[in-house]
Amino acid sequence: MAGDLISALSRLFTAYLHFGGFTCGLDDLLLIQAAERERTELCETAELRALRASAEFADVSMPDEQAEVRSTC
Repeated sequence: MAGDLISALSRLFTAYLHFGGFTCGLDDLLLIQAAERERTELCETAELRALRASAEFADVSMPDEQAEVRSTC
């Protein structure tokens, strides 16, 4: 009985996805200039933020010379 219900729901949701579905056009893949700027800024600081988070998680202090790591993204 439960298996029949799950099968029926599965068929219903599959039919819905086929009917409605989703679309992804070229405009959805392109970043606008503001988003590209933000992505670049995040990328430039990602390695330093990762090192700080790792040090905090491991409960160790991070020497100042390691804090000056530069990321190339």
